[in-house]
Amino acid sequence: MDNLNQIKDKILKLLALQEGAEKIGSIAEAANAAEKIQNLLLKYNLDLAEIEGRKLEEKMGIEQNSLDLEDLGWNKKEGTWILVLYQALCRYNFCEFITRSTGKKKVYGFHVIGTKENVAIVTYFGEQLINRFKVMMASAWKEYEGDDKRGKWKRGYLMGACLGIAAKLRESYELARDKLEEITLNKDNFQQEFKENKLDALMVITANKIAKYVEEKMPNLGRGRCIHKNNGSDGISKGYEDGYKTNIHKGIQEKKMEGKLLKS
Repeated sequence: MDNLNQIKDKILKLLALQEGAEKIGSIAEAANAAEKIQNLLLKYNLDLAEIEGRKLEEKMGIEQNSLDLEDLGWNKKEGTWILVLYQALCRYNFCEFITRSTGKKKVYGFHVIGTKENVAIVTYFGEQLINRFKVMMASAWKEYEGDDKRGKWKRGYLMGACLGIAAKLRESYELARDKLEEITLNKDNFQQEFKENKLDALMVITANKIAKYVEEKMPNLGRGRCIHKNNGSDGISKGYEDGYKTNIHKGIQEKKMEGKLLKS
């Protein structure tokens, strides 16, 4: 019996040949490659979506950016809000968030792991939002007329702002998910509709690639703890409101997902 990995490799080469032929206008060569691909798919009962996913995964490079809290302007009196911020940015930009701790389990930094593009997005928006939230906090504090002390209120505001932007990112993610259409693949003169969402497919491919990277580079990871603590401050609700209203562009890469994942 033929080795399925070898068959998949052959299909990947034929896909590359087909794409190259299409680019130079060699229709006959592209059609010949496409026919061979369909014959192999049918003969071995393979799914082109799986093959395309593997093709994307092989091209996908994973990297990590290790950040120190002090370098980001973190102050221990302000709590863990920066960690909550980056955790949310990682989650909705297909990156892994792993904290770095001392022997006493005190977090002093974290790793952002993902594709080069997504790591850059998380890093960029993290730095921008840290500065923006601090400015927003100072402005909101001037208008506060409650009973909270200054430190408690500001800690609450910053945490609330991070929870607000996390909710905004989650909403954007769900909207992007709903907007992506079902994909249709053509197999030997009949149509087979795949209801698997492109966004879900990209998440699975990226998550698997990151998991392999983490397993290889960080085999002795310990279990994490909840990094969100509600201190009951009036500032939380105000921070959440302002954080949710904050505009953040390209946090969810709809165009990239539509254009690079699976060709409809």
